[in-house]
Amino acid sequence: MVTILVILTFALFLLADFLILRSQKKVHPAIASEEVFDKSTLIIPANFWVAKNHLWLKEAKEGVYLGIDEFLAKSLGRVRMHALKNAGDIVKKGDPIMKLTFNKGKILVLKSPVDGTIQNVNNVEGHVHDDIYDKNWAVMLVPDTAISSFSSVIRPEKAAKWLKTEFSRFKDFLSFSFNGHPELGLTMMDGGNIMEGVAGQLSEEDLRSFENDFLRM
Repeated sequence: MVTILVILTFALFLLADFLILRSQKKVHPAIASEEVFDKSTLIIPANFWVAKNHLWLKEAKEGVYLGIDEFLAKSLGRVRMHALKNAGDIVKKGDPIMKLTFNKGKILVLKSPVDGTIQNVNNVEGHVHDDIYDKNWAVMLVPDTAISSFSSVIRPEKAAKWLKTEFSRFKDFLSFSFNGHPELGLTMMDGGNIMEGVAGQLSEEDLRSFENDFLRM
């Protein structure tokens, strides 16, 4: 009898939550996407650096290319990337360098992890999802000094391990952000996957917390 009451109570929570979100024309984060990701799906090519605000950096003869890493792309879902600088602009570490738009107009601004001069910008058409370490770069710059001299940048040999640590932190973050939604908690148990785009469903307050926790350098 007790078991039946527990099941019925849980079902009522689900129904109430669904009706509230439906009245607000929102989609619950636990069902916001058919795709999921976990530690094993977060990859970064061997020769790529990663900044602590989840920008990747790739060194080339002409300069250093920057884009968003897979953790950020999958956390936000269908995201568009816009360069905030033009060729010839000088940037310092901490200057806004690109803007991300997602989920009906939500915005995040990413800052440069290095000092340098912008050489080129890439106007990516459509959403950033596939080939994020190839065609989907936002800016290319020439750094003032070696990127290894900046504390905000993580070396290639440590980047993959760091991304997996960030995934674990993100799961903990979500457990607090969505603690009013018991059904999300079920998807997070036992090392479960995270739905792609779940960060795009955060409230503005929680999105600012996400920005503060994961996009600072």
